[in-house]
Amino acid sequence: MLVSLATVGFFWGISRFRNSPLNKTSGEHLDQINSVKLVLGILSIVIYGAAIDVVGFAIGTFLFLTSWFILGGVRQFVVIIANSVLGTGALLYLFLKVAYLPLPRGIEVFDTATVNLYRLLGIY
Repeated sequence: MLVSLATVGFFWGISRFRNSPLNKTSGEHLDQINSVKLVLGILSIVIYGAAIDVVGFAIGTFLFLTSWFILGGVRQFVVIIANSVLGTGALLYLFLKVAYLPLPRGIEVFDTATVNLYRLLGIY
């Protein structure tokens, strides 16, 4: 699913770039697309998909949400951390407590940290 999301994001960015009107004097696209943010966003999706097996769903999701808030232009540290923690917590409860889905816990130290986090949150 994450590969599909990254692929759609890539083609959506290309489509927006190609379909945006050109400025006649400079030749630049008027509908500015920040190529760096587009590439970083797609890379973060791919890295997230690969990293959750190593660092676990909880830590990976927190880092993924944090990176997306930063890429999205949120600059207030408290807002970024609060929303990343709340978003990760909501997803953990939804997947583990409500849907009973097994999520990757990570390897070695990340597995231990994830299990301790689950116990702290009352999920385990």
